[in-house]
Amino acid sequence: MYELLVDLLVETGLQVHVAQLPDGVDPDEYLCAHGQRGFERLVSDAVTIFDFLVETAHRRYALQSRSRNTEDTVAAAQFILPTIAKVPNAMLRSEYVRMLAERLHLDEEALGFSALELVKRLQDSSPGIHANPSRVSEWVVLFGPMCLKESEAEIVGKRVRELLKG
Repeated sequence: MYELLVDLLVETGLQVHVAQLPDGVDPDEYLCAHGQRGFERLVSDAVTIFDFLVETAHRRYALQSRSRNTEDTVAAAQFILPTIAKVPNAMLRSEYVRMLAERLHLDEEALGFSALELVKRLQDSSPGIHANPSRVSEWVVLFGPMCLKESEAEIVGKRVRELLKG
């Protein structure tokens, strides 16, 4: 469910960082248990959206296990590429492709071609997908267990769009 929100933030040109909460803990509970300094430490340890996606793919597709195979590696890349394709800055998108190829030990040219295909499909289906890359700011997104229903994600996404416009 968080993928919808992450993609929305990425396609607006924001530099997104992710601070992960322990399972079952919401931001308020964490703040109460660890205080302001603990919460600030959590936020300061936030990782880039790229690193978050790579870490998530490693867990989801068991890439650190001995049974890692080519199909799992390609599936991990296919999990990450749609978000990379939504990055409005072409140079940053290209760098993410290079870094992904390096981290997953895949061919950079093949990954770049796949990303380019996704970008073209996104542009065809939603011509307004390009954000203004000169309007970049930084957000930290906190993720604990996401318990959003599909309709709630759309409501949150709509509110984020309103905030970004305003």
